[in-house]
Amino acid sequence: MPTIEASFHADNPFGPAVLAVNVKVYDSFRKVETLWPWFYRIGYSRASFDQLMEDEFENQQRNFWENTVQDIGKQYHFDTVYSEGRSSGWAVPIITGMVLTEDNLPVAILTNYHNFKEAVKFVLDNLDQSMYSELRSVWQDEEWEFLNRFVSVRWINERKERVLVP
Repeated sequence: MPTIEASFHADNPFGPAVLAVNVKVYDSFRKVETLWPWFYRIGYSRASFDQLMEDEFENQQRNFWENTVQDIGKQYHFDTVYSEGRSSGWAVPIITGMVLTEDNLPVAILTNYHNFKEAVKFVLDNLDQSMYSELRSVWQDEEWEFLNRFVSVRWINERKERVLVP
């Protein structure tokens, strides 16, 4: 039988370490950064672009904890998933009535945990693409408005010139 690695986290130094998945994200905005020149072109400052990225990251984070990780947990037979740690960097899957410690892990639960962990890691590995898609959509909407303003102003200016020139 293959070995399944499990991670454990203890929020309380006096309590047991429970089954958990490390969900901390580091340096995940490489693809999103490629959008900066496009936002600059429609009038964004670097600070406003950085704020937009931060806001989108917070939206992704909120959606992850409220929906995505809960759905993944249910798919692999966990009742709920909660965050643990100072920065909410651990996803802790829960089965009501059980404390999932190193001493209390039936093979079926360990297998479900492994599948849960892989699915969560897949979501985290694709965070940059997800943020890119969302921000690209924002850019497309704002570029359309920017171009419409430009065309409208140009049309008004051309019309004035035609009216004023005999």
